[in-house]
Amino acid sequence: MAATTSLICKGFAFDPFVPGQRSIVEFSADVEIACDVYDFERGDMLSAYHGEFLKDFNVSHSSAFDAWLSDQRNLYQS
Repeated sequence: MAATTSLICKGFAFDPFVPGQRSIVEFSADVEIACDVYDFERGDMLSAYHGEFLKDFNVSHSSAFDAWLSDQRNLYQS
């Protein structure tokens, strides 16, 4: 666990954990967080996407992944 929390702190370049807690992450309101998926879905990139989402990609024996993939494909085709 210590190695994981250390990697998280290095990745963010600051300590995002609640003081005294190593299992709760809390970000200050002044921390800007960007998400490429959010940008993709809400920007012009979604209209530029063509073809079947994750075509030929498979996770064996994972009905949860299959359900998620089906939902995503339906979202991107609409």
